[in-house]
Amino acid sequence: MDQLGLSDNQASLLFIFPEIIIILLILGVVVLDLFFRKHKFFLYLLLIIGFVGIAYLTQQLWSNHIGKAALYLFNQLLVIDALALFFKIIFIPITFITLSITDKNAHGQVMVRHVPEYLIFILGIWLGACFLVMANNLLTIYISMELTSIA
Repeated sequence: MDQLGLSDNQASLLFIFPEIIIILLILGVVVLDLFFRKHKFFLYLLLIIGFVGIAYLTQQLWSNHIGKAALYLFNQLLVIDALALFFKIIFIPITFITLSITDKNAHGQVMVRHVPEYLIFILGIWLGACFLVMANNLLTIYISMELTSIA
């Protein structure tokens, strides 16, 4: 594979913007839980807007990356290639389906009592999985797996 290395960390940030949005979603869940503890509508609205934004940005990365060489980010700590983008696209509906089916069971009973904590865990696992598929060395793999397992 051709190496299109970006050693400039600021330029590398543009390519992990979907992961930055996941981090902002986690922070948004915490803040909304502080102010709107009884009203979960705002929480789900934030998640839907975040999912649409992440899907759009990941699709843009995919369409701009088709047929191009791997892109190394942050001094070759992360790599964006077709396989990493494919799995990132697969993670979006999997996470959305997981969040949508675990709210209530078939009898209408609430399955998750502490919704914000649950959302933070699921979003943290999603973030760790996204970094795991982009990992290029053992240290990044280890940190991504720790992020996934802590959540």
